[in-house]
Amino acid sequence: IPSMPYLIPSLFTLLLLPLISHSSIPSAPQPGFKYDEQLARLALEFAAASYADDPWPCLRKHDASLVLQVDVPCDAVRDKCWAIIVDAPQHIVVAFQGTSSRTQLITELVESITSPKHQVPGIGSVQRYFFVALESISKHIELKLNKLRELHPSKSVLFTGHSLGGALASLAAAEYANKAAIDSSKLFLVTFGQPRVGNFEYAQSVDRLVPNTWRIVHKFDLVAHVPYCVGLRTCQDFLNHSPYHHGTEVWYPTTMNSTDLYRVCDGKPLDEDAKCSNGHLFYNIDDHLRYFEKHVSDYGIAGCPIDPKSRVATVSHRHRKPARRYRNRPRFLNQTLEDMPELEAIAMITEVAMTRWAKDYVEYVWDWWHRKNATGGDGGEEPFRPSW
Repeated sequence: IPSMPYLIPSLFTLLLLPLISHSSIPSAPQPGFKYDEQLARLALEFAAASYADDPWPCLRKHDASLVLQVDVPCDAVRDKCWAIIVDAPQHIVVAFQGTSSRTQLITELVESITSPKHQVPGIGSVQRYFFVALESISKHIELKLNKLRELHPSKSVLFTGHSLGGALASLAAAEYANKAAIDSSKLFLVTFGQPRVGNFEYAQSVDRLVPNTWRIVHKFDLVAHVPYCVGLRTCQDFLNHSPYHHGTEVWYPTTMNSTDLYRVCDGKPLDEDAKCSNGHLFYNIDDHLRYFEKHVSDYGIAGCPIDPKSRVATVSHRHRKPARRYRNRPRFLNQTLEDMPELEAIAMITEVAMTRWAKDYVEYVWDWWHRKNATGGDGGEEPFRPSW
C-alpha cells in the first residue's frame, strides 16, 4: 500500500487531468535504436485496414493479400472484435481493429475499473476485458498463423493495431511468443495509441518475449494513458498491481508529418519515461484518432486512399470539445450517452470513472490506515477493489 504522502499527488493527478504541463520537445531523434518509421507507417496501413468491412483496397496498395478476417462477439454485451491476417511481401501481419462502438468503449472502461486483472501463466496480469476479447478470436488466428509461417519461413511476423486493437496486438504477440518457437528477431509489435494492458510483471514479459516492440504515441493521446496509474504523472514499478506500459514508446510531440521529429523513449522509469508523453497531464482524444496525419478508422473504411482528404470526410461535430452540460450526471449515464456526441461521451465516461476511482481509493487507504493503527501491524494485504 502506498504511504499517505504518496496518495496526495496521486489524487491531484486524477483530478487535474485537463491541465497540461509542457516538457521540452526533442531537437532530434535519439540515436542508437532500431526504430524504423517506414515499418511503423506500413503497420498503420494494416491497422487502418482492420476497420474496413472490405480491407482489400488498403491491402492492394502494398501487394498484400487477405488470408483471414475474423469477426466474433467478444464481450458480455456481444460487441464485435475484428482481426485480419495478411500475407505481405516481407511480413505476415496480424492486425486488430480498435474500439468500434460507444457501447464497447463503455464496457472497456467499466471492466477496467471493476474487474480484477486476469493472470496469464508465464506472462503476468492483464486487464480482464483485453484477455476475454483476445480469447474469443485467438483460436481462429493461431492455427492460420502457424500454417503461414510454415509456407513462408523467411517472413517476419508483425502484430499491430490502433487503440483497443493495439492492446489486443500486444497481448497476442506476447502469448504467441510465449507458446510458439519463433526467433525474436522475426517478431515485431507496432501499436498506435495503445492503452496500458497489464501490470509491471506483464510489461517485463513483453519486453523479454517481444524485444522489437514499438508503442507509438501521438502528442497528447488520452487513451495511451489509461487505465490510469497510482502516482504523480507516471506509473511506478514497485506497485505491481498498478497498470504499467511495456516498451518502447516512440513519442511524436507534434503533427506526425513526414518531417516531424520524434523521441525514442528510454529514460526513467523504464517504459514509462517521464520525459516523453508521460511528462504531460492529458485530456485529448483528437490526438488519439489521428496518426501520421490520418484519421485511422475513417482512413481504413475509405480504402486507404493516397490522398486521404479526397475520400475521407473531415472530422464532424462528433469530435468537438466536451460540453459542461453532460458532466455530473452519472445516474443517467446510459441514456445520456446515446444522445451524446462521441468525444463528449468519451470525456464524460473518463471523468466519471476517474472520480469514482479516486473516491474508492481514498476510502481504501483510509481503511488501511485505521487497520494499521488499530493492530499495530502493517495494515494487512487487502487488495484494492473499486466499488463499480
